[in-house]
Amino acid sequence: MKQDANAVTLEYVNRWGDHHTLALYRDSYAMGGGFAISALDATDPADSEYLSPWSDITVNIPDNPDAAWWCATEGNVIIDTNNNSKELVDALVGAGIITLTDRVCYSGYCTYPFAKVAPWAMEAMCTYEETIDRLTADRQAERQPDAPTLRGAAEQARQASEQLTQDTPGISPTRENNR
Repeated sequence: MKQDANAVTLEYVNRWGDHHTLALYRDSYAMGGGFAISALDATDPADSEYLSPWSDITVNIPDNPDAAWWCATEGNVIIDTNNNSKELVDALVGAGIITLTDRVCYSGYCTYPFAKVAPWAMEAMCTYEETIDRLTADRQAERQPDAPTLRGAAEQARQASEQLTQDTPGISPTRENNR
């Protein structure tokens, strides 16, 4: 984990040995207003996928009374182990960003662990827009006046992702409802 002047980033190695750097940012759920953590791919600034959405680290399960109760307290989250690997969760724990508890909740066929976000991590994480700005600030100063910005490219990727969600039957068009 790196907490530099730019953003909170996490480095981890997946089960296939690939190294990834993720920029973590904070958000909140539309239902319940709980604290949410999402990630952007910050592995390689030269890659066209740089700062594209990686995953939602947390999940919102407002219909589960235990989950709703847990997430009502600031800093309490539910980790999305259905869509994130054990290696990523282990890296979050190892970096001190989250602490897993012995509690879990169930939704469908999945078991989701309850976790606490470290106070320093909650304070250090920025919004999506602030994270993009921080990670592109140095590069923006160097770019040519007519060159496309990384922020613009990242925003286009986010909009394309939302458009795909809108075009996919059975998936809610609003990002917040998918968490």
